[in-house]
Amino acid sequence: ALKVGADLTQKANVVVSEILDSGLLGEGVLPSLRDAKANLLTQKATIIPKSAEVYGILIESPHLKSVHPLQEICGFDLSPFDELREKTPYKRVLLNQVPHQRLSDVFPIQNFDFYNLPSYYSEHNPLKKTIKVKASKAGQVHAVAFWFTLHLDNEISLSSGPKGEMIHWGQALCFLNEVKNVKEGEEIEITMNQSDMSIWFTI
Repeated sequence: ALKVGADLTQKANVVVSEILDSGLLGEGVLPSLRDAKANLLTQKATIIPKSAEVYGILIESPHLKSVHPLQEICGFDLSPFDELREKTPYKRVLLNQVPHQRLSDVFPIQNFDFYNLPSYYSEHNPLKKTIKVKASKAGQVHAVAFWFTLHLDNEISLSSGPKGEMIHWGQALCFLNEVKNVKEGEEIEITMNQSDMSIWFTI
């Protein structure tokens, strides 16, 4: 909403933002910075944070899966109530407080350079990227839990992971469109879908 000449006497040479949710993109960091770079910033402006890297793990969690989607509970068919669920690509969780089993090591998902922003992708026409992940133990893959490492500059980095400095941020949890049975050492392929506002996974 700012205008140079009205709200700002001249274009800014520093932008500091915190437009990030647990899944990194959900508060609009990409379109906001894209607009700022086009209209409000000098060509060599300093951008803080400068970049981010997204990481994830495969998890099994019967506790969470039992209500995603909501189906039968204690012999009662509660599936009609699932229509009331907010349909979001992922939910915020604190993995350290949720019963789950890790079925993979941490793997890289996507990088974002806020100085060189990616092209626009919509929810209906997302960027797709195939990721190969090796199962570290046998089980049922229910979801991908993911978080990010934020690079404020070339020296200061912070993580929203389960052992990170920003643990209060929480992690994002995306349930897959189908349950995948895996054996220890088996390699599976998942698809990362990325729009301007979210990241989600399919199999």
